[in-house]
Amino acid sequence: MKKRVMFVVVLALLIGLLSFATAFAATTTGIDVVNLSNSAGSVVVTFYAADGSSPGSVSENISAFGAVNFYIPNIPSTTLPAGQYSAVVSSDVPVAATVGLTDSPEKLGDDYVGTSVPAAELSFPLIYRNYGSYTSQLVIQNANNSAQTVNIEFFKQGVTTPAATDSANIQPMSYAVFDLADYAAFGNDFGGAVVTGSGPLAGTAIAIRDKGTGPAAKAELTYRAFTADQQGAEILLPLFYNNFNKFNSGINVVNRGAVATDVTVEYTSSNGVAGGPWTTAPQTLQPGQMYTFYQPAGLPSGVFGSAVVSSTAADIAVVVSSARVDGNGNNVAFAYEGAVSSAGSSCVALPVVHNRTSWKTGINILNLGASASSVTITYSSSNPATPDATKTYSVPANSPLTIYMPTDAATALGFYGGASLESTNGQPMLVLASSANTTAGIARNYVGVNYTCP
Repeated sequence: MKKRVMFVVVLALLIGLLSFATAFAATTTGIDVVNLSNSAGSVVVTFYAADGSSPGSVSENISAFGAVNFYIPNIPSTTLPAGQYSAVVSSDVPVAATVGLTDSPEKLGDDYVGTSVPAAELSFPLIYRNYGSYTSQLVIQNANNSAQTVNIEFFKQGVTTPAATDSANIQPMSYAVFDLADYAAFGNDFGGAVVTGSGPLAGTAIAIRDKGTGPAAKAELTYRAFTADQQGAEILLPLFYNNFNKFNSGINVVNRGAVATDVTVEYTSSNGVAGGPWTTAPQTLQPGQMYTFYQPAGLPSGVFGSAVVSSTAADIAVVVSSARVDGNGNNVAFAYEGAVSSAGSSCVALPVVHNRTSWKTGINILNLGASASSVTITYSSSNPATPDATKTYSVPANSPLTIYMPTDAATALGFYGGASLESTNGQPMLVLASSANTTAGIARNYVGVNYTCP
């Protein structure tokens, strides 16, 4: 019997002139899949409509450690009519998958990672309702084989009782959308949300910034919902910015425990800024309370690097949101999930990276080991016309390293595909892929998928 590895991928998918639950136009979706094994296999993507029906599926062969891309607008309408769907990615070999959302005319886009471990309770550490011109939509997918009712609670930052609640009945493998714009009781604020069901769920948060001044000022933040295994007393962040090239990061923390806890953040430079590491003053969070660390006192301007968020008495969940606003009001933004320290491994997969004339990727490696790490990156092209490549890098012990692909001779210009990273001397690591298209005014990132080396 074939072994099947299922990845529940919640995605905003529209092929026509409507974008995901917004008034914007021309949202397109790409699903990128990378093979985590040294065996060739096949990948199937099955789509589900809101009523639970499946209009169809698509499939591709995938080579050992290879990558494939499913660009949704290229799927014939006879297989997948224009509309909005959830999806499940399955394979007879171990795979990891990301979803990329792009609305080029509106200068919107971000990436997120699919999950293979759906759970009955999900946490969203960062949501907005008309705050800083951002409003969030939370997409919940029923990863169960039968319909289930899910309940959601919305919490304002600093408050431990919900400002609003709701529920929805969701068909198997289908989805429901909770748009913060619909919950006036939440007010114009930011905070977090908790979703519970009777069976496994997957979820994605999508926040759109719209100041009403045109596409240049718009931005999108996307991240995957948290399950219990992503929460802990120590959360690692491979990338933050503090006024570096006009980028700034907010570290958004929610207390997921039953007791109050003190939270601190320690920042370490990746770009040679002297004086670190820098540690914030403790911030006390009550059970369920959310707080944002933003440009803390004492953190030098112009620094970027990695960070560690520590909690004294309770598990926490952390989302990093980063944005850049130039002097002309142009804006880009992206978000990713912090990882528990135990998540580190000596093999990490990145389903999509770029070295193209448009999109460029920086690969941010955080070595968690006590020794310098020798990291070999195998770049697997999704385009047969562009060659694969391999290169080895040295990452100092307990330190970050950023590899900017355009200045890395391992991949030819025009490369698009996946990457597999292996610490050949066994040091654990976390990895973040951060990509930008400066011409389109869009940036995006996601955390790499850690796995056991084959």
